[in-house]
Amino acid sequence: VQGVISPAYINLKANAGVSPAFYDYYFKVQYWLMAFFSYGKGVSYDNRWTLSVETLMNYPVVALSHEEQCKRADYLDCKCSQIDTIIARQQEVIEKLKAYKLSVITEAVTKGLNPDVPMKDSGVEWIGEIPKNWNVQRVKNAFVRKKAEAHQENPVVLSLARAGVKVRDLSKNEGQIAESYYNYNLVEFGDLLLNPMDLYSGANCSISMVEGVISPAYINLRAKSGYSSRFYDYYFKTQYWSMAMFA
Repeated sequence: VQGVISPAYINLKANAGVSPAFYDYYFKVQYWLMAFFSYGKGVSYDNRWTLSVETLMNYPVVALSHEEQCKRADYLDCKCSQIDTIIARQQEVIEKLKAYKLSVITEAVTKGLNPDVPMKDSGVEWIGEIPKNWNVQRVKNAFVRKKAEAHQENPVVLSLARAGVKVRDLSKNEGQIAESYYNYNLVEFGDLLLNPMDLYSGANCSISMVEGVISPAYINLRAKSGYSSRFYDYYFKTQYWSMAMFA
């Protein structure tokens, strides 16, 4: 396509006898190998680490005949197309497995493990029918919301993502950096953390397997006696997936 682009990008036009398709692959390899990285300059490795036009124009590249360039580019176009087709097929399988996983979890946390058990109306639209010996109650009946502040100078700072609760590496300056973590909330092993700020993009809840502190923007729940955080972790995940909380 033709159009315009920000001058922050470098736009190269091939000289006669040079195949842009071949050098497109060549430069991709330089990115993948991080070969450009040692030539870059900026504020820090993680913040606007850039390659200057002068440095790029003096960067060493392999030289071979135009015929050989085109031959290799054609070969890579064909091979990469075949590989992309395989990836697309595997992605379809992955999406089907994700859907199956969702159905298994949803069935277990809302219907139980016995398909023949007598059912009753839960009285909640998005829950539907539940086993006759189950009841519906409020979150506050099963959990205590923890809001205790850490008041620690150098705490272990945690983050919550769909992949789970992780310890943040503050030295990388990634994500939102707070001026102080003194008033962050304490997190203990087994606490169930939920993200109330993002109800759309996925199952933003997880049990913490580490201790530390987390932003008070997140909800930290501790199960009362007789309640399993592991079960309700799955339950809340289904609420995110079905967007029940979104309403």
